[in-house]
Amino acid sequence: MVDILSLVLHHDEQAVLCAVEMALEAGVPTKTHVLNLLHADFRNTGQGFQ
Repeated sequence: MVDILSLVLHHDEQAVLCAVEMALEAGVPTKTHVLNLLHADFRNTGQGFQ
């Protein structure tokens, strides 16, 4: 859990929250999946989650 919370040091808080919600909805609540979602969105939009 601390690993997930510490992501806000490197990513926008709302982006982390959105990625966590998406990971929970997908049934894959892991730090790795949350990171993949954050990085995938940044690669696709160049901005991260809005």
